[in-house]
Amino acid sequence: MRESKAVVQEAMQAYADAVIFKSSLGTGKRDFVQALHTLSEGGVYLPEEIRQLGAAQAPNPNLPPLIEELTERELEVVADVARGLTNQGIGSSLGISVETVKTHVVNAKDKLGAADRTQLAVMALLYGLIDPLG
Repeated sequence: MRESKAVVQEAMQAYADAVIFKSSLGTGKRDFVQALHTLSEGGVYLPEEIRQLGAAQAPNPNLPPLIEELTERELEVVADVARGLTNQGIGSSLGISVETVKTHVVNAKDKLGAADRTQLAVMALLYGLIDPLG
Protein backbone atom coordinates (compact mmCIF):
# COMPACT_ATOMS: atom_id res chain seq x y z
CA MET A 1 0.00 0.00 0.00
CA ARG A 2 2.87 2.42 0.81
CA GLU A 3 4.83 2.63 -2.43
CA SER A 4 7.90 4.53 -1.40
CA LYS A 5 11.66 4.30 -1.39
CA ALA A 6 11.67 3.80 2.39
CA VAL A 7 9.28 0.84 2.17
CA VAL A 8 11.33 -0.81 -0.57
CA GLN A 9 14.56 -0.30 1.36
CA GLU A 10 12.89 -1.71 4.48
CA ALA A 11 11.80 -4.80 2.53
CA MET A 12 15.28 -5.20 1.06
CA GLN A 13 16.94 -4.86 4.46
CA ALA A 14 14.57 -7.59 5.68
CA TYR A 15 15.77 -9.68 2.71
CA ALA A 16 12.33 -10.06 1.17
CA ASP A 17 12.35 -12.69 -1.59
CA ALA A 18 9.99 -10.61 -3.70
CA VAL A 19 8.60 -7.11 -3.76
CA ILE A 20 5.79 -5.85 -5.98
CA PHE A 21 3.63 -2.79 -5.72
CA LYS A 22 -0.11 -3.11 -5.42
CA SER A 23 -0.45 -0.52 -8.19
CA SER A 24 1.25 -2.91 -10.64
CA LEU A 25 -1.47 -5.51 -10.17
CA GLY A 26 -3.98 -5.54 -13.00
CA THR A 27 -1.73 -3.53 -15.31
CA GLY A 28 -1.02 -6.41 -17.65
CA LYS A 29 2.64 -6.60 -16.59
CA ARG A 30 1.99 -9.99 -14.96
CA ASP A 31 4.10 -8.96 -11.94
CA PHE A 32 2.24 -11.22 -9.53
CA VAL A 33 2.39 -14.26 -11.81
CA GLN A 34 6.06 -13.59 -12.62
CA ALA A 35 6.86 -13.20 -8.91
CA LEU A 36 5.19 -16.51 -8.08
CA HIS A 37 6.95 -18.27 -10.96
CA THR A 38 10.36 -16.84 -10.00
CA LEU A 39 9.92 -17.71 -6.32
CA SER A 40 8.77 -21.24 -7.13
CA GLU A 41 12.08 -21.75 -8.97
CA GLY A 42 14.07 -20.44 -6.00
CA GLY A 43 14.72 -17.04 -7.53
CA VAL A 44 14.46 -13.50 -6.24
CA TYR A 45 11.82 -11.17 -7.72
CA LEU A 46 12.81 -7.53 -7.60
CA PRO A 47 11.50 -5.79 -10.73
CA GLU A 48 13.46 -2.88 -12.18
CA GLU A 49 11.40 -0.14 -10.50
CA ILE A 50 11.88 -1.84 -7.12
CA ARG A 51 15.64 -2.20 -7.66
CA GLN A 52 15.79 1.48 -8.63
CA LEU A 53 14.04 2.57 -5.45
CA GLY A 54 15.91 0.16 -3.21
CA ALA A 55 19.36 1.16 -4.40
CA ALA A 56 18.70 4.79 -5.30
CA GLN A 57 21.08 5.90 -2.62
CA ALA A 58 24.81 5.81 -2.14
CA PRO A 59 26.15 2.52 -0.79
CA ASN A 60 25.42 2.18 2.90
CA PRO A 61 28.51 3.35 4.83
CA ASN A 62 27.44 1.29 7.88
CA LEU A 63 27.97 -2.00 6.06
CA PRO A 64 31.00 -4.01 7.14
CA PRO A 65 33.90 -4.09 4.69
CA LEU A 66 33.79 -6.81 2.07
CA ILE A 67 35.63 -10.00 2.95
CA GLU A 68 37.02 -10.02 -0.57
CA GLU A 69 36.19 -8.15 -3.79
CA LEU A 70 33.93 -9.96 -6.23
CA THR A 71 35.32 -10.89 -9.61
CA GLU A 72 33.81 -9.43 -12.77
CA ARG A 73 32.08 -12.74 -13.55
CA GLU A 74 30.72 -13.02 -9.99
CA LEU A 75 29.27 -9.52 -10.36
CA GLU A 76 27.60 -10.54 -13.63
CA VAL A 77 26.12 -13.61 -11.97
CA VAL A 78 24.93 -11.61 -8.94
CA ALA A 79 23.30 -9.02 -11.21
CA ASP A 80 21.40 -11.82 -12.95
CA VAL A 81 20.37 -13.25 -9.55
CA ALA A 82 18.99 -9.81 -8.64
CA ARG A 83 17.03 -9.78 -11.91
CA GLY A 84 15.40 -13.04 -10.81
CA LEU A 85 17.09 -15.43 -13.23
CA THR A 86 17.52 -19.06 -12.26
CA ASN A 87 20.91 -20.77 -12.44
CA GLN A 88 19.92 -22.22 -15.81
CA GLY A 89 18.86 -18.78 -17.07
CA ILE A 90 22.10 -17.23 -15.85
CA GLY A 91 24.13 -19.96 -17.51
CA SER A 92 22.32 -19.42 -20.80
CA SER A 93 22.67 -15.65 -20.52
CA LEU A 94 26.42 -15.78 -19.84
CA GLY A 95 27.30 -18.87 -21.87
CA ILE A 96 28.52 -20.87 -18.87
CA SER A 97 27.43 -24.14 -17.28
CA VAL A 98 24.92 -24.36 -14.44
CA GLU A 99 27.68 -25.82 -12.23
CA THR A 100 29.88 -22.78 -12.95
CA VAL A 101 26.96 -20.50 -12.07
CA LYS A 102 26.50 -22.35 -8.78
CA THR A 103 30.20 -21.92 -8.00
CA HIS A 104 30.03 -18.18 -8.67
CA VAL A 105 26.88 -17.85 -6.52
CA VAL A 106 28.51 -19.70 -3.60
CA ASN A 107 31.71 -17.63 -3.88
CA ALA A 108 29.78 -14.35 -4.07
CA LYS A 109 27.61 -15.34 -1.08
CA ASP A 110 30.75 -16.10 0.94
CA LYS A 111 32.37 -12.79 -0.01
CA LEU A 112 29.26 -10.78 0.91
CA GLY A 113 28.39 -12.85 3.96
CA ALA A 114 24.97 -13.67 2.47
CA ALA A 115 23.00 -16.70 3.64
CA ASP A 116 20.95 -17.16 0.47
CA ARG A 117 20.23 -15.77 -3.00
CA THR A 118 17.91 -13.12 -1.63
CA GLN A 119 20.52 -11.76 0.75
CA LEU A 120 23.08 -11.98 -2.05
CA ALA A 121 20.99 -9.79 -4.36
CA VAL A 122 20.09 -7.28 -1.66
CA MET A 123 23.62 -7.04 -0.27
CA ALA A 124 25.03 -6.43 -3.75
CA LEU A 125 22.51 -3.63 -4.26
CA LEU A 126 23.18 -2.11 -0.83
CA TYR A 127 26.95 -2.22 -1.40
CA GLY A 128 26.41 -0.56 -4.78
CA LEU A 129 28.14 -3.45 -6.55
CA ILE A 130 25.50 -3.92 -9.23
CA ASP A 131 23.44 -1.52 -11.27
CA PRO A 132 19.83 -1.56 -10.07
CA LEU A 133 18.72 -0.88 -13.65
CA GLY A 134 20.42 -4.07 -14.77
